[in-house]
Amino acid sequence: MYDKKLTTIYLENITKLEAQSASERDEVLLNGVKKSLEDVLKNNPEETLISSHNKDKGHLWFDFYRNLFLLKGSDVFSGSW
Repeated sequence: MYDKKLTTIYLENITKLEAQSASERDEVLLNGVKKSLEDVLKNNPEETLISSHNKDKGHLWFDFYRNLFLLKGSDVFSGSW
């Protein structure tokens, strides 16, 4: 999931939102996601969730991986019981 392209993530979310009925759909959220998709397509369509995080918070990169490891590591231990 973390190496998925941002464009794929945004398109999946847009599809989910558009599948909802008009009365249930949050138009503000849908428009925000579409705007974010346009920004990613303009700037770097190959960008992934990890590369985006690294660009925004480069000094926190170690913390990100540590937290990711802790989350995934806990799944290993809880799944083995």
